[in-house]
Amino acid sequence: MGTTVCQCRRHTETGKLLMTLCYAIHESFVYSRRFETGTQPPLMTLHLRKGTCRDFALFMMEAVRSLGFAARFVTGYVYVPSRDSDAVRGGGSTHAWCQVYLPGAGWLWLAIPDKPSHFLEATPEARQVFWA
Repeated sequence: MGTTVCQCRRHTETGKLLMTLCYAIHESFVYSRRFETGTQPPLMTLHLRKGTCRDFALFMMEAVRSLGFAARFVTGYVYVPSRDSDAVRGGGSTHAWCQVYLPGAGWLWLAIPDKPSHFLEATPEARQVFWA
């Protein structure tokens, strides 16, 4: 009795692969606000299917590193202009995301918005962060 081995190697464009990963996390996981410092382990994020932007950033870093990409954790601030007022400038919130290094393209920002409004209200410059 012979054994047939199927070697199915398909080429996937890197950008499409990374966007698909972001979309899958955005669609399959739930943003859950947590006040504890730090991040939860990526396996816990996978098991619970929920976490903060920090947890999703760490989860994505581990996922893309397992595919052979260099990745780093970044934190910053999402500026939401519609929250500005006469008394307060810079309304928004802190955010965390993952950067992936692609030769020839440099460091690309990958983030999962915790709320769709963060993407919709972000400045055009900030929108480049959100692929999902």
